[in-house]
Amino acid sequence: MTPAPPAGTARRAMAAALTAILVLVVLGACDTTHTNSPHPPSPSAAECQPARSARCSPTRAPAPPPVISQKAAAAVLQTYTRVNNAANRTRSARLNDRAETGAIRAQTQAEYRTYPYWTTQQKQSLNAFTYLDPTYFIPRRSATDQRPWFAVLARFSTSRWRSFMIFTETGKAWKLAAETPISPDLTIPTVAMDADGYVRAVDSDTTALAMRPDALPIAVNDDYASGGLADGAIFVPNAVTDGQRQAFRDAQTFLRPAATSHLDPANDPFADVFAIGTTDGGALVIASSAHSQIDSVNEPTGVITLGPHAKERAWLRTSHVQHLTTTYTCLDTAAVPPNGKGKPVLLGSDCAPTHAS
Repeated sequence: MTPAPPAGTARRAMAAALTAILVLVVLGACDTTHTNSPHPPSPSAAECQPARSARCSPTRAPAPPPVISQKAAAAVLQTYTRVNNAANRTRSARLNDRAETGAIRAQTQAEYRTYPYWTTQQKQSLNAFTYLDPTYFIPRRSATDQRPWFAVLARFSTSRWRSFMIFTETGKAWKLAAETPISPDLTIPTVAMDADGYVRAVDSDTTALAMRPDALPIAVNDDYASGGLADGAIFVPNAVTDGQRQAFRDAQTFLRPAATSHLDPANDPFADVFAIGTTDGGALVIASSAHSQIDSVNEPTGVITLGPHAKERAWLRTSHVQHLTTTYTCLDTAAVPPNGKGKPVLLGSDCAPTHAS
């Protein structure tokens, strides 16, 4: 990926826990053993009275292990930074395959494809960079179908912007699966940790929050499609939502009267959703989404002329079209409070054109 924050059209809980106390009444547990047994005799019935013997206390199942150690997670981030910088330097899809997966990989490989049409300033975003002051959010292993993952919050070495990242275990390797730049002007909620320093992964379909984590892409797409009049109205308005809704308004006017343009939700082949609990009972959520911009001329003889830096030319190989559909793949991060405690705040949204036809 590249560390540039979004500009213009975006470029790139802890729910209240219910702990069940299971009281087991075991009958006949205090039978005797043979005198020649290598094991100590079972406690007598008298010993088994409540609170009289630690030998009769039920043992608590050990907590599941973490998906990765903090030392190993730090090594993953260091390796990613090195490989990503090498891939960006030569725009190598092969190297990028070693470092990224999912939506972030689609964004980066589309950047490599559109690079010949970038401006000089845009090309500087592929310069080498590092992450500073990383904090690792590592959940414990669970029985869910979601592949193991952990999160990192760090600062870009090239700006004051922060990066919220998700690394997933893919085969035998850990790869970056999602990343959103977050403005230094926005407050990121504090992530909750257990006594051992591990975080809790929140179910994507939980209804204990002001918004289900897997509904984040729906709300984001509505900002683009309607200007936030429907599902997008759930967000607290801020600079991030303003940028998305401005893209909707721009699409209504910038090609008129010669052509029309509108934004619609698109199929997202990744549909990734990751959420970790926060100390306010909410969640920090990052999810992928996709939308398309559809442009059409109004006259049979009319054409849409693409400028020299139009990224769509990487797929079309032409500068004159009558109909144009550009699909954007996005990664969005939101702070979602628990039910009844306010509205979600969109912290970052990072979109890149990943196809045109």
